[in-house]
Amino acid sequence: GEASAAMGNTTTASGMNSASLGSRSIASGDNSTSIGYFTVASGISSVAIGDNADAIGHSSIAIGYQSTANGDSSVVIGRNSNANGTNSFATGYYNTSGGTASMSAGYNNTASGDFAFAGGDTNTASGEASAAFGQNTQATDDYAVALGKGTTASGVASLVAGHNSTAGGYASFAIGNNSSASANYSMAAGEHTEAQGRSSFAMGAYVTAYSGYETVFGRYNTSYTPQSTSGWDGQDRLFTIGNGTSSGSRSDALVILKNGKIGINTASPNSRLTIIGDENTGSIGALEVGTNGSTDRIFFDGDEIDSNNALFINANTSAPVAIGSHDIANGYMVSVGGKMIAEEVRVQLKTAWPDYVFHKDYALPTLGQVDQYIKENKHLPGIPSANEIEETGLHLGEMEVKLMEKIEELTLYFIELDQRLKKLESIKAGNNE
Repeated sequence: GEASAAMGNTTTASGMNSASLGSRSIASGDNSTSIGYFTVASGISSVAIGDNADAIGHSSIAIGYQSTANGDSSVVIGRNSNANGTNSFATGYYNTSGGTASMSAGYNNTASGDFAFAGGDTNTASGEASAAFGQNTQATDDYAVALGKGTTASGVASLVAGHNSTAGGYASFAIGNNSSASANYSMAAGEHTEAQGRSSFAMGAYVTAYSGYETVFGRYNTSYTPQSTSGWDGQDRLFTIGNGTSSGSRSDALVILKNGKIGINTASPNSRLTIIGDENTGSIGALEVGTNGSTDRIFFDGDEIDSNNALFINANTSAPVAIGSHDIANGYMVSVGGKMIAEEVRVQLKTAWPDYVFHKDYALPTLGQVDQYIKENKHLPGIPSANEIEETGLHLGEMEVKLMEKIEELTLYFIELDQRLKKLESIKAGNNE
């Protein structure tokens, strides 16, 4: 070509102002330069340097072994690499930059999306303005970023990092080992975590956020089928802390539903606050503490009894109840430290009511016997003394029985006195006649 130069073994400079140097090199484009062995600079103002390097695009540069710069203003440096897109750049071994202004670097990487970047070992950035770095990562949708090993960012504007994790939802984020954020705006972090609901968040190990806007922490939370994975339903969970030990032994330390109900140690709270010791089989209440469900307003269950009351406290011999005190009297179910007031108290007796006083075989003590007992003991027969009450307290039910016994005995004394009085009045009336 005009003003061209060719030097070496079988070199060709056919373009205007071109230069060819080496062995079997060709500079066919105007203002092109070809240097090396079997290099070809066919694009205008292109440069090919190395062994079997091709600079085909306008103002392209190819440097290395069997590398090709096809795109205008593209640059390739390395071995068996290709810069096919306009303004693209490829460097390393077996890399391809196919998108406009794309870039690939390392080994066996592909940046096929416009403005995409793939770097490392066998990574693919196919979405527009996507990026894939590490080993075997894929950023397949626009603006997606994949980092680590074996990760995939398949959602628009998604981000994934770690090992074998996936971000598939729009603007989703997954990080860790085998974590997945499949819903739009979802986040998954940790080990084998899943964010399946819209705007959900799962963090920990082997936990899943099933419904929309749900947050889960911990490990091995219980599974369920949500009412909605994208909307808001009161029956679905809002916040969960899993405390399971394996995939076959899942459990929840805390569950808060979207309707505001809270469960501690239960996956299905049916009250504003449900606290379960072992298992829950009940229905509806306001506060539940125990092992069996209830419809009570406030329900404490230490055994297996429930009913439908305003306040129900169920204790057993191994779990008595103390109010206002840490000291529990031996043998008693309820201990109260302080005063207690009530409009009505009902005592359900297990002993016989003293109607036996009216039986014919009842040994009613004479008033003389009672008088003698009082003089000797300073209290009524069968009634505890002041010292006994001070030491052991007053047994309300037992005392009610004793008091009724004395009232009935007193009634018999009155009847006997009345009969005597009537007899005396009759005798007196007879004498007056």
